[in-house]
Amino acid sequence: MFAWKVALFLVSTQPIPANDAYFYDGAVIHYLLHGGYFEPCIAQAFPVSGTQVFSAYPPGYQLPLLAWMSVFGVSAPSAMALHIVLFGGYLLVLLAIFRRLQVPAWCVNLAGGFLLVLTFHDRPDSFAHLLGVLAVYACVRSRRALDPSHGESRGLWTWLMVLFIVLAFCTSLQIGGIYLLVTWIAILAACRMEKERIPLVPLALTALIPALLALCVKIFLPTAWAGFMENVHQTPFLAGLRMPAWNSTLKIFRSVPGIVLILLLLPLSLKKLKSNPESPLTDRFGIIFVATLLPAVGIMIASLTIIAANTVAISNYLQPVIVAAYLAWNVSRRLEWNWLRLQVICLVPAILLGSVRAVGMSTWGLACAKDVSYSAAVQRVHEELAHVPPKTKIVMSSAF
Repeated sequence: MFAWKVALFLVSTQPIPANDAYFYDGAVIHYLLHGGYFEPCIAQAFPVSGTQVFSAYPPGYQLPLLAWMSVFGVSAPSAMALHIVLFGGYLLVLLAIFRRLQVPAWCVNLAGGFLLVLTFHDRPDSFAHLLGVLAVYACVRSRRALDPSHGESRGLWTWLMVLFIVLAFCTSLQIGGIYLLVTWIAILAACRMEKERIPLVPLALTALIPALLALCVKIFLPTAWAGFMENVHQTPFLAGLRMPAWNSTLKIFRSVPGIVLILLLLPLSLKKLKSNPESPLTDRFGIIFVATLLPAVGIMIASLTIIAANTVAISNYLQPVIVAAYLAWNVSRRLEWNWLRLQVICLVPAILLGSVRAVGMSTWGLACAKDVSYSAAVQRVHEELAHVPPKTKIVMSSAF
């Protein structure tokens, strides 16, 4: 999977950034090229972020972007390469989680097919999800019920979990909130399973510290807070209560087909248990399955009814964990092999559905890149700008 992404990037400079990717990168680019951490191209809509300080979004992502571009230069391929590196880090942490949980290899391999859904890498989300899965890894290491191996530093891993959750909030409020729910559910269920004391102080701090940081910004950095509120008012997260639209429903099936299928299969699996017919929250696989499934389903339902439809993409990064943990839970409950095999057969078409864009990038995307390459696209933009008089305001749309 990672090798495919690297090869696609080197051959065709894909995946092409979204049309709003520069919104998140522009302030760092302006700082490196001209000085001043703001983004003049958005000044008409966001006066504070466009002329004083870019604060429309939490700054967590801009820090690694600044370090990366300081070394590898200011360009679209440079930013795209950073996101590939961040995705590689996410994959490594995901593998480490599976190894700590001792998920069977075939479950990991099948769940890995859903990584083909992850084809957008051009926003702070890449870094936020990396921090989020690091928090989940630390959560697993911190609980005896989740990590069967012997560990002497479980307290340290609990505090590392707090750190990663706070950093995720500092990168994306929505994604930080989702991983906070994942770790809270996992911690509470694991403590109940092992009859351990719940780490109330660390859990409370995962929510309290981000709230205090936001309060400090509002009180001590009023200009930055004003820039943040500009974005809140113009691009609201809450889209208003509504009935699910058909195109939003199709987006759910396209984005998280594995989760949708598991929601259909789970009641049948519960009925087919041969032994241990209790709640899924009685082994490490069931705990991680429930801890990741509930927030993901919550996002799916909310994206159909009250929040922006595209927010369902947050669940994409939880999908491989949900599928692997669900299959491992089936194995741990000694479900009959025929039922396991049927579920695997059902998951294969779900993988194919989720990989439609990946297939398109590898076929039609390569053809388009051959027709108009990155260098040709940039050259055409330069030619167009060469004929524009100085200090002229223009509107331009370009993939790079």
